[in-house]
Formats: sequence, structure tokens, C-alpha cells
Amino acid sequence: MVTSSPEERERVLSQIKRVIRPLYSSPPMHGAQLVATILGTPELYKQWYVSLLVTHYKFLPDLPRKNAADK
Repeated sequence: MVTSSPEERERVLSQIKRVIRPLYSSPPMHGAQLVATILGTPELYKQWYVSLLVTHYKFLPDLPRKNAADK
């Protein structure tokens, strides 16, 4: 941010911090509502689960493997 003086910069920064801090400590409710809707609706849950499996199996070959020789 550009201000006319270092003192003004500190005042502005202080106000910005006052606005931002609650956003991090109190996340919005819409995320929780979205999860509740998806997990509470059988068709949406099925779509989510299939998507989760596809993503899992896409990355599975990249995961490190443990075998008896590693022990």
C-alpha cells in the first residue's frame, strides 16, 4: 500500500489487520453448509464419492510403495 507517511502506513495497516483477523479465526459458514448438503443428499454424495475415488486412483501410482525389503 502507498501512503503519504510511515505513520499513516501503520494506521492503515492496523485497520487492515482488524478487518482480516476475524476472517481467519471465524471461517464462513457456507463451506460447512456445502459439505452438509453434499453428505446429506444421496445423489450428491454418490457423485462426490466417485470423484474422490477417481482422484485417488489417479494419484495412486505416484505414492511411495512399502514392501518387505523396505523393513
